[in-house]
Amino acid sequence: FGASTVRENFGSTLFQIDGPVGTSSAATTLMFHGALIHDNDSSGPLASATGSGHIVVTGSTLSANRTGPNLFVFDYALSLTASIVFEDAQRIGNPAEGVYARDVLLRDASGLSPIIGLVLADPKFVDAANGNFRLKPDSPALDRTILLPPGWPERDNRPRSTDLPGIGIPGMPQDLGC
Repeated sequence: FGASTVRENFGSTLFQIDGPVGTSSAATTLMFHGALIHDNDSSGPLASATGSGHIVVTGSTLSANRTGPNLFVFDYALSLTASIVFEDAQRIGNPAEGVYARDVLLRDASGLSPIIGLVLADPKFVDAANGNFRLKPDSPALDRTILLPPGWPERDNRPRSTDLPGIGIPGMPQDLGC
């Protein structure tokens, strides 16, 4: 799911991939790149990857999703990079030891392994209640990563690599999330 919005969906598991045990390929990878995933209801996990399937979340924003005990369930791995996951950390992944994360803003990191570039804070969206997930000028998610490739667009296809003077961290041109 690249540069897309997933909002106000209902179901038992909203995204699911089942990979054969012992193999790993793009066919067994559930990918969210530059996605906004907000305000969804699921009685189970938001996304599930079984067998050798794994979940990759890059440059995405997840907020205010109502799910079962875990946001993600996977047998192989979950990779979170350059993203905002404004959910309860205890619910991010099962099993917690299969989570690889770098340059991520979380509400809470209890129960997760150490994360390089972890920010524990409110992302300070402009107006999430009304669908505006842009970051305020004092957001801790501004200028936090160099992990996204050059030219990686925001969800509205504007370039992310603009370094605004006096905002964020100088020399770190990319914001977390979508």
